[in-house]
Amino acid sequence: MENKSPKQAYSDDWKTSGYVLTNAVSSGAFMLLFIGLFLNHILEQPFMSVRPSAIYTGAIISLVFLTITGFLLAKDIKDYPSFLRRLLNPTHKTPFVNGAYAITIFGILTLLFAISISYNWRVLSIIFIYLTAFSAFSVSLYTSYLLGHHKKKHHWNSFALSVHMLGHSLMAGGAAYSIVDAFYHIGTTWGFYVDMVLQVVILINLVVNVLEFMLTWQNSHQSDLVKEIISGKFSTLFWLGNVLIGNVIPFLIIFFTDLPLLQTVAGLGIIIGIYIIDKIWIDAPKYVNARDRLSVINNS
Repeated sequence: MENKSPKQAYSDDWKTSGYVLTNAVSSGAFMLLFIGLFLNHILEQPFMSVRPSAIYTGAIISLVFLTITGFLLAKDIKDYPSFLRRLLNPTHKTPFVNGAYAITIFGILTLLFAISISYNWRVLSIIFIYLTAFSAFSVSLYTSYLLGHHKKKHHWNSFALSVHMLGHSLMAGGAAYSIVDAFYHIGTTWGFYVDMVLQVVILINLVVNVLEFMLTWQNSHQSDLVKEIISGKFSTLFWLGNVLIGNVIPFLIIFFTDLPLLQTVAGLGIIIGIYIIDKIWIDAPKYVNARDRLSVINNS
């Protein structure tokens, strides 16, 4: 059997990075909606004081990107009959199947919340927003759970990876609101709230990136992984795509201006940065493993 080069081993994984991103947008948009409504509630503001446009926008963003996530997950399935057997067999679960259940439940609850809001069912809308928010939180952590149970992809500290994915969900959801707001005005107050969340989460995200590197670097077997990212094969993507385009430039735009066009640029930058860093997080370990295997074969 012909051995794949390191490049061949990681170059075909765009679907995984894609559904990690769309999953983050979907769950993050609803978590931001829940946090905004919850803050209004504890500040003794009426439940619907957030403009209905923000509520409907959040629900629509979640449903649209959840649908895209499902499509990309379906594209990533190699054996449909086997997957369907696992899906319908309650005694045989895999991380992938559990993720499918979580995403389906999140989609159903989001739809029920949207319906309850549309018909002004106050009690049901409160119940569904709490249930859906918990489901969104679970879905945002699904990727770290999936990678943690995948022997070929798990190379990061599980706690740091979970915080990483949670932060990216909030960033992706906020970026989606910023982009939509340029075409459909959600509300000045909501825009200010999203900007504040994005600024805080971007700073936290940079700290978490450093934390992940430190925890991974402590493992001598995985120290090469960090080197490949910060100064090797993936360094340009990491520094230019993730740090500059995905974090620094959006933060400066959001901090210094509130022009709709520039807010859209910031949102797009965040989305691009998240896709890039998630692809690095998934591809770099596979590249290093393939390189090491090839080195062993060549030296044997």
